[in-house]
Amino acid sequence: MTELLGPSTSTVELIGSWTSAASGLPISSVMRAGLLPWLLHMALLGIAFALCRGAPFGTRRDVGTPPRRAFVEHVRALGEAYARVHASRMVLFHFGGWALDRLRIRAAASGQAKLSELAGAIASRFSLSETDVMRLAVAVRSSVDEEHDSANEAEHLAVVRELSSLVGKAGRRHEL
Repeated sequence: MTELLGPSTSTVELIGSWTSAASGLPISSVMRAGLLPWLLHMALLGIAFALCRGAPFGTRRDVGTPPRRAFVEHVRALGEAYARVHASRMVLFHFGGWALDRLRIRAAASGQAKLSELAGAIASRFSLSETDVMRLAVAVRSSVDEEHDSANEAEHLAVVRELSSLVGKAGRRHEL
């Protein structure tokens, strides 16, 4: 294309006077454009970030969140919601049913066992007083109906704490 435009002995500038004014050093081009303060600011920010993060002493691993954290937060929020509406009887009913079922499984008691047989199996398996276990089982069973439940909110929560402690002890001693 340049051969068609002119004789081959002449010099052809495609862009014009801009190409002859270019600097040979990139820093001088940045200074002329007025971008040197911005470039220094970004470099200092990068150095500060690198110093903040520190040097790794080994292979970096993703720490992540503990897998049970979300469930714990859910349970706490649910507990606060139950506490606001004074639903300790409902908590005792649901948690107590689950706890008695866990204890029945860990004590290897029959699924069709009477309450007294269940309390006896749990007490003998975990070296507890049968009357204490029976008291907890009766409190759970009576929480089903308001008419048969004469306990107040503090008594409900005390039974829940006792059952929680009992399930925890049973779980540490005898894993499924």
